[in-house]
Amino acid sequence: MAHTDRLISHLPSLYRPQAGDAGILTDLLGQWGAELDNISDQMTQVMQAHWHGTADRAIYNPYFNRARQQQKLPPLSANSPLLEERRLLNEFPFICDLARLGALLELPVWREPPQLRENVESYRARLQKMFLIYRNGLGTLAALRAMVEASLPLAMGVPVVHRHRPFAIEEYAPLGLTEQAAIARGAPLDAVGPLMRWELHNQGLQASAPTAYIEGVTPVAGEYAATERPALELMGAPGQPSVSLAYHQSLAPGDVLRLAPVPMGFLATGNDLLQAQGAAASSVASTLASTLANTRADSGWQALAEFTGTSITHLAQTRDHTLWAVVDNAGNSELWRYKGANWLRVQSGFAFANITLLRALDFELFIGDANGLHIIHCLPEVEDDYTQQTSPWFNSAVYDMLLDDGLLWFATEQGVFTATPNAATASATPLQSPTYCIAIHAQRSLYFGGALGVVHLHKGYNRWTHLIAESASDLDPAWQPFNSAAPATSYVPPVSTIASTADGTLWLGTAQGLARFFAARSSASGLVYSPRLQAFPDLMPGRVTTVASDPSGLVWFGGENGLLRFDGRDFLEYLEAEDIWQSLGAADAIYPDDVDPAPRERWRFNTTLLEPAWEQFDSTNRSWNQPDTPVRSNGGREVNALLWCHSLRADLGSWNGANFVPGADSSVPLTEFSVRVKRSATEIVNGGIPALPMLPAGRSSWRYLSQEVPPLQVPVETPWWSTEGRLVPNGSAAITPYPGRFRLGGPDPVANLPAGLFDDVVYAYLPAARVRFSWPELQPFSLLVRLTAVEKDEVIHPAVPDRVWQGMQKVKPAGARLMLAVENDIVRGLDV
Repeated sequence: MAHTDRLISHLPSLYRPQAGDAGILTDLLGQWGAELDNISDQMTQVMQAHWHGTADRAIYNPYFNRARQQQKLPPLSANSPLLEERRLLNEFPFICDLARLGALLELPVWREPPQLRENVESYRARLQKMFLIYRNGLGTLAALRAMVEASLPLAMGVPVVHRHRPFAIEEYAPLGLTEQAAIARGAPLDAVGPLMRWELHNQGLQASAPTAYIEGVTPVAGEYAATERPALELMGAPGQPSVSLAYHQSLAPGDVLRLAPVPMGFLATGNDLLQAQGAAASSVASTLASTLANTRADSGWQALAEFTGTSITHLAQTRDHTLWAVVDNAGNSELWRYKGANWLRVQSGFAFANITLLRALDFELFIGDANGLHIIHCLPEVEDDYTQQTSPWFNSAVYDMLLDDGLLWFATEQGVFTATPNAATASATPLQSPTYCIAIHAQRSLYFGGALGVVHLHKGYNRWTHLIAESASDLDPAWQPFNSAAPATSYVPPVSTIASTADGTLWLGTAQGLARFFAARSSASGLVYSPRLQAFPDLMPGRVTTVASDPSGLVWFGGENGLLRFDGRDFLEYLEAEDIWQSLGAADAIYPDDVDPAPRERWRFNTTLLEPAWEQFDSTNRSWNQPDTPVRSNGGREVNALLWCHSLRADLGSWNGANFVPGADSSVPLTEFSVRVKRSATEIVNGGIPALPMLPAGRSSWRYLSQEVPPLQVPVETPWWSTEGRLVPNGSAAITPYPGRFRLGGPDPVANLPAGLFDDVVYAYLPAARVRFSWPELQPFSLLVRLTAVEKDEVIHPAVPDRVWQGMQKVKPAGARLMLAVENDIVRGLDV
């Protein structure tokens, strides 16, 4: 009611002007009412200016509304059903009162550069995120993620699904390189020869891909030998095979051979086998930055000619670096192997009935098919002459397996079984229904996906529970005790593949699409969590065949609808034609239109319906509905399996002080290298893809070798060790000498040699090279924020990383170390 009408209503009826009356009283009341209306409007604007949710909003702006009146357009509503009207509100440019609120937190409007200038709604969104960060507390991973998101510019003129730049936060990031030279246990200390060993100490949390440098030395008679066919070996535990990388040529004095890891990825599809390869450092300035940031191969996928038009269903790699693939040949499964040169089908006599499992454990390959479990030892005495052993444990399909603390777990058609490696039989568990996959979390929880959905075993309590997820109320437990005799109805579809990530999220691949079970944060306070099941029929409908985490922590999904990955907030889809990852928006939102997202809410798979289907909970009406969610992903090749490994980039160059400098045309072809594996002290066989062995976490023993040249020249006196560490035994010798070292003097040299002391020791082979290693260590309290490009070869304006880096410093946990990267280039936090 206008103030004029309110004033008139207070007058006695005898003096109250009627509609259409003209006179002094009517004019006076009209003037007073208009003044009061003006004061009320100004007071409303003052109140709106003091609240970040309404300040400078277009629908309250008098100039915006007056302009629409002059255009004879009606006022706009924030909830307008018309996309163009809501888009117009989002693009309102004039900031005034909102900037005063931002000044209280020292958050000025971004005006420069012009292409990144903020409008009202993008600035408001940034302020709202900042308010939540300070409300919920600093120094946490969630605060860091929120700060990075708030520090990135919003693209308000594009569809909402592309408004936010994707990024990932990698915990336990390698924020520096550890360097160590190979020190001999006797003079000369800086050079090593065949059979000489040293110890490397990787203090990181996980195994790391090292870079090695081998420098040729000048031969000196009786003191130094030529650097011929050098090899670096990671020694296995007693009784276990050792793995080395050998160079087939010799190094001239002063020449340095750098052996750098190159990340590789393989993608098994319904029609091809694709390969992607990352890059290794190629210059002095980029060595450290590229080594730390380039941890995955995720683009540039190329189809291998050997498998054009062929369906590949499984991939695995054994410790000898051999890559294994299962080919579906018109319903019959074939096993193929790759050692870096060419693909070869393993014995055609091997008959497999529809392979359902391919798993590598050290040097053994476990194969499950419809008839049970088969084992292939991957280090045959004669190269590629493999033998197959069929396990007596099972006579039906085996789908998955897991080695946990010395115990093997199997998911089979008959349920879940356990066995020790040398047991005669496998033991049954309470879960005796078809089970297709296994995942482990924090070494204490096992999750089994199968016909019953998801069943959980807490090992510490030996407690089995069943994921039901029927109710939308937190008062009804999603996990209920598992009744093996009469399992309860689960509102989760049969699960064919499962993965558990570090934050406790369960990713579920099903024939009905992708789903996740996780602890969702309350959107109101951000401090309350509730368990929630969510499905993604708009992103990945149909059969999901693989879910896997890569070394940097991203979660990848493959299935009938192509290849997706999750960075902790957003889903991204690989567009093969453009060779780029495109954002599909946040996982916790759905996108009914191009302007405003909606919360994804809770989901369940209702198996009690005549046609089982996904249902979404409507929190407004408190009911379950079958949503109409069109598929937003573009689709792609059908993806069956993923695998990440390492290859090699080798360069010849020299040392410039403490830096390696590649020479002109320095690249060395991989054909000049081979992986060598000692299957026993007397036998050496060739391995697979040329690469240095991974450096284990903790302490490991390495040694320098020189690859043998056939035929092997064996001396008259044995036992004897070759330059490659092969033992030529003497059948009559009671004791095999320690490889390569002999002590001079003393009645009993072996007994009188104190542990670790090598005075007066003579090596059987002369020092022949200088060797040094460098490797990234994955450390706690280290975080790497990686911004994702939204276009091919995008160049991000320098202001963006500057703002993100400044924001990261505000919420950095005490003692944590941070770095910022744009794709594979570290741009802040590292002196390169």
